[in-house]
Amino acid sequence: VDELGLNLRRLMRGSIDTKQPLDEMIATCIDVYVDYVLENANLVEFMNQSRTGGTPALQDAIRNELKFAVSRIATELSLVLPQVKSSDREIVASLIVSVLLESTTDLLSLPEDNEALL
Repeated sequence: VDELGLNLRRLMRGSIDTKQPLDEMIATCIDVYVDYVLENANLVEFMNQSRTGGTPALQDAIRNELKFAVSRIATELSLVLPQVKSSDREIVASLIVSVLLESTTDLLSLPEDNEALL
């Protein structure tokens, strides 16, 4: 979980350009996430399954990584949406993470040779 979290943090940090329009910034982050999931399917699948079926310690570690991701995204959103209340940015960030997590299951079930479905 630590390795996965650290790698995702590095990737997301490198993919966020607050000078881009918001829709482009989000699209870039999603592309980075999708590529990471597909390139690290075994590790991501383990994490995905462990979110609900792992040991309590593993579930806590995953929950902490997800909270960090929400916090990081909310912070980045503050740079492009300074007029939006902090609590609203947290909600948006939480929704983004939730959608990505839900999409992860779908990404992992795609046939390897069918990138057109992305």
